[in-house]
Amino acid sequence: MKRFHLDLVLSSLVLIAMATVILIQIVFRLMGHPLSWTEEVARWLLVWATFAGASYAFKNGGLITVDYFVKKLLKEQGQKISGICAMIFTIAYFGLMGISACAYMKMTLEKSQTYPITKVPYAITLISLIYCGISCCIFAVKEIQKLLKGGEKDCHH
Repeated sequence: MKRFHLDLVLSSLVLIAMATVILIQIVFRLMGHPLSWTEEVARWLLVWATFAGASYAFKNGGLITVDYFVKKLLKEQGQKISGICAMIFTIAYFGLMGISACAYMKMTLEKSQTYPITKVPYAITLISLIYCGISCCIFAVKEIQKLLKGGEKDCHH
């Protein structure tokens, strides 16, 4: 049974929306009436596509890993410990990214910072970083649990 991948659906929808916004801008520019809001909206959508896509890629082995030496030099137990350490560092990285994005979002909301043309709060793009951080941390914790139970990591097919 295939699993539902929210990250894939989200990033796909966002990319379709971004292409649509850019196409609208091209059509209106060719008609001699360029729109002012399309570049800003396309930028938010690009940020969302990047971080939803990164979350999907991390969960499905799409990010680069260099495990040649780990596999050559370490036995199974060492590889397991190495995998757990890698997931701990991953949790630290994505956790820090999410926490930093929360702090920055709080600051932008307190200062009522908005995008200049659409007047939409900056928080709209920062939510994608928080989503990615939480999603990747949850996945990394699940990977640690699998490794501790003796299973293989899912993210390296």
